[in-house]
Amino acid sequence: MSDSKAARRILLVDDDEQVRTFATRALERAGFTVMATGDGADALRIAKSLDHLDVLVTDVVMPSMMGGAVARSISTLFPSAEVVLMSGLVDDANVIDRVASGKWGFLAKPFTAAELEDVVGEAAVED
Repeated sequence: MSDSKAARRILLVDDDEQVRTFATRALERAGFTVMATGDGADALRIAKSLDHLDVLVTDVVMPSMMGGAVARSISTLFPSAEVVLMSGLVDDANVIDRVASGKWGFLAKPFTAAELEDVVGEAAVED
């Protein structure tokens, strides 16, 4: 894969349309290729259609499928993909353990475009 950000594929999942639009625009301005959805099941459908995924960025609390479940499922499909969770509230012990162990990144809401770009940029270049 090329070192350019455009070659880095990001899947963004957030049920809040304003957050999703803001985050998509920020990441695209930073040069990433972004696919965005508001639904965990749709995120899995998108992921299954891909040949590679570099970073999953997902909200933790969503109505139909929680972000931790999305992350675990997509990590099974793409074990080398980095995971960045976004939330203002996390009460899932499994999610907290993975963030604390450094396996998954975390971005507290609300966040700025620069904070999002930094966290995702760091995740996108990790091996």
